[in-house]
Amino acid sequence: MSDITYQKYVDFLEMQQQVLQGARYCPRPECGQVLPNTSAKKNNNRRVYCTACEKESCFKCGSDFHPIPMCGDRNYSSWCRNNHVQACPNCTWAIEKTGGCKHMSCTRCSFEFCWYCHQDWSTHSKVKCYPLAYIRSKHRYFGRTVPVRLVTKTVFAGVAAGAVVAGTGVVLAVLPPVLLWHCGVYVKDKITGH
Repeated sequence: MSDITYQKYVDFLEMQQQVLQGARYCPRPECGQVLPNTSAKKNNNRRVYCTACEKESCFKCGSDFHPIPMCGDRNYSSWCRNNHVQACPNCTWAIEKTGGCKHMSCTRCSFEFCWYCHQDWSTHSKVKCYPLAYIRSKHRYFGRTVPVRLVTKTVFAGVAAGAVVAGTGVVLAVLPPVLLWHCGVYVKDKITGH
C-alpha cells in the first residue's frame, strides 16, 4: 500500500471516530472541515456556520442556509412537475405515466388506482372520477402554488356552474314554446285528419 493511500485510510478512520463522538462536518463538498461544537448545539439543527469556509449552510442539503426546511432535490422536483409524475396514493412512491389508460398499478406496493382521481381501482366510479380529479389536481395549468390553484379552480368551477345554469335556463325558455307548437301541430293534424 502506498503512503498516500495509507494516509487517506488514517484520515478516514479519524473522521469516522469524530463522527461517532458527535462531530459534524461542513456540508459543503468543497470544504468538509470539522464544525466547532458551538455551530450546532443540537444534532438536528440545520443551520451551521463553518469557520473554515466562513459560510452559513443548511446541514441537511449542503446549500446556503434557507429558513424554510424544503431541502428536496429541486431539479428532481422540477422534473417530476414537467414529466407527469405523481405519488402513489397508498405508499407515495413516485410514478411516471408515459402512456396508456388511467388504470395504474404501483410497482412498489402493487396498489391499483385511477391516475386522474387517485381512487382505489376496485371502488372506482366513472361519475366521481373527473370532479375528484379536478379538485385534487396539482397541475401547473391551475397554478404553481396552492392559493393560486384554489382561486383558479374556484373561478373555473363558477364559470362551469354558470354555464350549466345558463344552459338549463335556455332549455327551460325554449322547450315550452317548442312543445306547445309541436302539440298544436299534432292536434291540428288529428282534427283535420292529416
